Amino acid sequence: MSDELGGTGLILLTIGLLLALHNANRFGIAGLFGPLRVRYRGAYAAVGNLFSAYPLAYACSQIPVGFLADRLDPRRLILLGTAGATVAGVVFALTDTYGVGLGARLVAGVCGAMIYTPAMTFGIGSFPAAKRGAAMGVAYTGVGLGTATSLAALPVLVDWIGLTGALLCLAGFAAFMTAVTPFGLAIRRKERPRARSTPRSLLRQGGFLCLLGFSFFGFFNTYALLTWLPAYLSDGLGVSPSRAGALAALVNITMMMSSPLVGKLSDVVRSRLLILQIGALCSLAAFAILATTRAVPLALVAGVLAGTASSMTTAPMMVFASERFGAGSAGLAVGMVNAIGQTGSSLSGIVFGPLLDATGSFGSIWWSCIPIGVVRCALLQMIGDEPGPDPGAAAAEERRTS
Repeated sequence: MSDELGGTGLILLTIGLLLALHNANRFGIAGLFGPLRVRYRGAYAAVGNLFSAYPLAYACSQIPVGFLADRLDPRRLILLGTAGATVAGVVFALTDTYGVGLGARLVAGVCGAMIYTPAMTFGIGSFPAAKRGAAMGVAYTGVGLGTATSLAALPVLVDWIGLTGALLCLAGFAAFMTAVTPFGLAIRRKERPRARSTPRSLLRQGGFLCLLGFSFFGFFNTYALLTWLPAYLSDGLGVSPSRAGALAALVNITMMMSSPLVGKLSDVVRSRLLILQIGALCSLAAFAILATTRAVPLALVAGVLAGTASSMTTAPMMVFASERFGAGSAGLAVGMVNAIGQTGSSLSGIVFGPLLDATGSFGSIWWSCIPIGVVRCALLQMIGDEPGPDPGAAAAEERRTS
């Protein structure tokens, strides 16, 4: 029993750190808009493209990576991802050529897909349905940990050791995960069912298109806030850049602290959909506060609401996708939902950078996100909450028939 618990804890710790690496790579530069504009001598739109390159490549890689994660050992994909992230991180840290930096961010995004989707597939397949929400909620604290730590620490590191040194520290984290992942994921608790679904068969399932729409608009709004909140606090409300990064990290600290509770709650109420509905309403409230006020304390309240919303709509959505639609192909289901969501997040950076340059007002971003949040809530009402076949049950049935 102690060995089993130890193996379970090691799996959760390793998955949590892998998610932390992915989110640190993705969001860490949001706190470095000023230094990056100086390095590349660009406008907000140019730096926004650097930020959007990661989710764009990440989104395009989701479906093929999810397909492979159902058919290959996901741990091999994870190691390729961490090794590639190390190389891409070093290149991005050392170059001052915009095209090379943009290319490094694209490669990093592909590597992020090879980390996130296989890690989620591995985790979902390692726990029974009754404990899956709580387990993935614990692992998902790594999302908030990686984002919050990078947003808070990287601006401080820039002050101490410069932009290049700070970005090399981020690449060092990827190298560390390349070394420790084979040991952290050495134990597997549950056998995964053999993959049977295809993208077409998933799209034919009732409600799956609505879930894809919910994912698209949810990621679009969430990453608008995560991308532009640090700049809003510093350029819009006059907070110093280092303090703005620390305050913006509150979103991810809240998400990190609430994820285990949300995961446990989703197991107790036995309705992932209800958790998603509450989270969507919290997100809508956050944008309403940002759009109608210009006070730092209220911006922080909005950040807490956004962090809570993220914990209620990200990991629960992936678990819901695998349980409701992805029996036998959890990797593909998670990959498709995440691919559509990441497409939304990449478009968010591309759309709002030029909008901010044109209007000069962060309010234009927040007001734009409110009707999108309303559509998102409506889409959830169109998804049935009937439980799909449990992946563990599918595996047992396959063993009996074979």
